[in-house]
Amino acid sequence: KIKTIGDCYMGAGGLPEPDVLHAHKVCRFGLQMLEAVQQFHDDQNNPIRIRAGAHSGPCVAGVIGLKKFTYDVWGDAVNTASRMESHGEPMRLHVSASTASLVADDFDCADRGTMTVKGKGEMHTFFVNSEKEGSQWRTSVSQQSSKRKTVANAPGVFAVSLDQHA
Repeated sequence: KIKTIGDCYMGAGGLPEPDVLHAHKVCRFGLQMLEAVQQFHDDQNNPIRIRAGAHSGPCVAGVIGLKKFTYDVWGDAVNTASRMESHGEPMRLHVSASTASLVADDFDCADRGTMTVKGKGEMHTFFVNSEKEGSQWRTSVSQQSSKRKTVANAPGVFAVSLDQHA
């Protein structure tokens, strides 16, 4: 699921079907977006820069509308992912501790420490720098389910926006 919120794109992994690898897939997608955007420049040849954030936690998803139907996602996880993006740095993937704990075996996560996050208070956050060499997250879900930490009913939510402050 991908939708827009103002100048931000929001995506969710692990919906509508739960996926124990949701955090891995969301982080890999974020890192790939950061890499892909490096090839683009504005009309003055300045590099396009984005901020990306991710959080893993419970949310609600469903179809809304009477005449025009749309699939949407709501909840604190959506808000937290958006805060990870807005409190991040350009060209970095900023994640919550819940996401970092799910991907730490397969991704290089740098501890950013505790920070005050608008609407959330104090949060321990991380930057995901890269996927580790030899990451095993691409194996089948049945193999992973016995090896991975899981968060029941907790999809990964991803937010990305153009950095207008660069």
